[in-house]
Amino acid sequence: MPNVPSISHGLIAVVLSYTVALPAAAQPPESFWVGLMEGDETLLTQTLDARTDIDAREPNVSTPLIVAAMFRQTALVRQLVDRGANLDLQNADGATALHVAALFAHPECLTVLIEARADPTLTNGFGLSAVDQISDDWNSDVEQTYDFIASIFQLDLDFGRLERQRPEARAVLEAAS
Repeated sequence: MPNVPSISHGLIAVVLSYTVALPAAAQPPESFWVGLMEGDETLLTQTLDARTDIDAREPNVSTPLIVAAMFRQTALVRQLVDRGANLDLQNADGATALHVAALFAHPECLTVLIEARADPTLTNGFGLSAVDQISDDWNSDVEQTYDFIASIFQLDLDFGRLERQRPEARAVLEAAS
């Protein structure tokens, strides 16, 4: 593992948890997961109308709600919440959609989840709540951590947006705790 700043090990641990595969079960098609990342509301509606398990897990242990929250698909998060997705379903390492929305600094998704009564006190397998993951002020260590995450998952992260929205995301979570 590359040398990663210790200040952000909890943050990395949460993200790395998405690479741990669970045993295969009946899954929605791969296009469903791609559609979640891209914000395809029509595909989500069609797939859920076909009685797909709203809390199904994709190959990297994430649920539809976790994927939508990770990729800042607020409308899809709202649709999944309205259709009864389990707000507090945890992946193999205990991260919820709230943890992921916090990690990627998506205050709009956090607001939807909090208003729907997602539990902000839940901790992941590393003992971190969603707000704990973003409690550090922006600094070079935090930026290096996000750079590491981006390289692992081949994500094009907007560091400027993350820096600007982490305090807003933290405020949403602190107000709910």
